[in-house]
Amino acid sequence: MSHLSSTAATPTTTYPQQVRLLYSGGLEALLATTINAPILAYIQRDVIATHILGWWLFYMAAVVLIRAWLVHRYWHSSQRDHFAHQWKHAYGLGAACAGLGWGIAGWVLFPEASIAHQVFLVFMLGGMAAGAVALLTPRIEIFLLFLLPTLLPVIWQLLRRQDELHLTMGGVSLLFMLALLFTGLRLYRTVVSSLTLRTENTDLVQYLTSANVHAKHLNAELTTEIQQREQTEAALRESQEQLIQSQKMEAMGQLAGGIAHDFNNLVLVINGYSELLLDSLRSDEPKHRQVEQIKQAGDRAAALTQKMLAFSRRQVSQPRPIDLNTIVANLMPMLSRLIGETITIVNTPGTIGQIKADPMQIEQVILNLALNARDAMPDGGTLTIETSNVELDQIYIDQHRGAHIGTYVRLSVHDTGRGMDAETQRRVFEPFFTTKEVGKGTGLGLSMVYGIVKQSCGYIDVSSHPGGGSTFTLYLPRLSSAVPAFPSPVAVRPLPRGRESILVVEDESAVRTLIGSLLRQQGYDVLEAPHGDEALRMLEHNGASIHLLVTDLVMPRLGGVDLARCVASRQPGVKVLFMSGYSDDALIRREGVFTGTTFLRKPFTSEALCGKVREVLDQPAPR
Repeated sequence: MSHLSSTAATPTTTYPQQVRLLYSGGLEALLATTINAPILAYIQRDVIATHILGWWLFYMAAVVLIRAWLVHRYWHSSQRDHFAHQWKHAYGLGAACAGLGWGIAGWVLFPEASIAHQVFLVFMLGGMAAGAVALLTPRIEIFLLFLLPTLLPVIWQLLRRQDELHLTMGGVSLLFMLALLFTGLRLYRTVVSSLTLRTENTDLVQYLTSANVHAKHLNAELTTEIQQREQTEAALRESQEQLIQSQKMEAMGQLAGGIAHDFNNLVLVINGYSELLLDSLRSDEPKHRQVEQIKQAGDRAAALTQKMLAFSRRQVSQPRPIDLNTIVANLMPMLSRLIGETITIVNTPGTIGQIKADPMQIEQVILNLALNARDAMPDGGTLTIETSNVELDQIYIDQHRGAHIGTYVRLSVHDTGRGMDAETQRRVFEPFFTTKEVGKGTGLGLSMVYGIVKQSCGYIDVSSHPGGGSTFTLYLPRLSSAVPAFPSPVAVRPLPRGRESILVVEDESAVRTLIGSLLRQQGYDVLEAPHGDEALRMLEHNGASIHLLVTDLVMPRLGGVDLARCVASRQPGVKVLFMSGYSDDALIRREGVFTGTTFLRKPFTSEALCGKVREVLDQPAPR
């Protein structure tokens, strides 16, 4: 009976205290609306019309002012407990108007296209609803007057779109609302029970107060976590886009390198037999001119192959310490002739350190950038070349994927031409991509620039906008101290013919036959083998003794380096000349082969082949 009596007395004995609790949280509710409403409007400003945001903020401000006036009147009323029902109804009306305002936001501030802004809106409304659990549950009906108008419109906006993402978001939001409702009901019962026992148990009241403070703290942490998650997601999306572009360029580089490797063998055969035919024809014969045209076409194909290798970073380079200012100054006369009189060239050299790179490749980079600038200024303009020392810090690295912290020499090439849009900038370094007319360009100029810069351990950036010109900025690692330049190479003298025995190992039959023919014309005794295993069988069964092994570096079954070791174990003192159309510096270093006297890069001329063979044969025998 005592339990029934206590339960029946609860509504009348705790009602004024429940209303007092509502008004005690009024300031927090007003502050939450005052702070979060402008934040929401600011975030949605890019996707919602300004006048809509203005009218919504006006409505929310009006509600805040009226509720503030109501809270002020309540705390200055001497008979607030006597008129608790009237004060509760007034507060409920204010909470309903506030919930209606947030519900309007879920409807009119819901962007149609931006998922990120939709997610932020849902999190903001969810945060307001979660905060209301602690402030409005002293009277569950008032909590419902705020909760339902706040969340139902945005849930409906999500569910009515019928796609998987929005249905998932709508379902989660609905479950979140039901969870808040369940939590509110439980907290309401807790509040009623605590108020009933308040006069008998002060410790319980203090505990509930602490729980209320903790709930507010959790709400603040939730808001902070939402903001941090949005920042992290934005940075992650940007990093993913940069990674995809980097992987795309790397895949295209591998494809270009593979094509260039196979193409090298074809070019070698075309050029080699063209030289043999030219040697057999008199210059006044009609076919001599025709063969010359074939040879010129082969030379152009070889140059195209080198561009593809440069983009794929598989071009054999000969880096040495160089001064960029000297390179640019030496190129100025050539640039003036190439660019034309309608374009003014401005060279602004700075005080810079040395870099370590292949000077021929760096000259090719500058020429390609200058030619690209010329094509962008058909009506004339200004081409500016600048150099300076720079240091790339962590801030720059975070904004430019692929760059690394360190000291660099910066080379900037700026034109006042037509400029590029964002899509063109994104693809500007892709091989075979060009905005020129058919037949006006191969689309390999800038891709070769990209490959050479990457091969030189540098970084390249482009900035442009339509009508505003373009700027290509290269960052090449700066040497810590100046290094004396290497002396100029001495011209190679024509080498005499020979009579030594040579074993040629090449898996491409056309290339193998060509090399054999060229060497036999020079007087050498030549054996030919299609692969390493056959070469070893020839040496073993025929008892042949050779002076020089000419072998491809990469072959099936038995590679060139392993073959050389096997031959050297059978015939100590034999000399080796490696050759390959797959001119990959990393591959050469890994195999223990170095460019110079023991490596010949395909495609090569007959003079290069015979000269290198004679050079290796004339070297002292290895000990």
